[in-house]
Amino acid sequence: MSDDDAVNVSTAEFHRNARLRHRDRRVIVAGELSTHQVDAIRVAHVPDQYAHLDEDIEERMNATMNLNSILSKALFDGTSA
Repeated sequence: MSDDDAVNVSTAEFHRNARLRHRDRRVIVAGELSTHQVDAIRVAHVPDQYAHLDEDIEERMNATMNLNSILSKALFDGTSA
């Protein structure tokens, strides 16, 4: 590791970041959500400032669905993709 790769952080910052990394890996099974959590998800709203991302998501979903359709056809019809 070079000097450019080394970063000095306080002990408190190190432990805070370790907790954040751990939370990123936490899995919640949908069936284990509480009623309160389900209600919070149900009423959640994405701020208007991120509305432009909807188009990007829709484009990616359409591309994925098109690819899945092509691959399914190739698998079930015996044609090459």
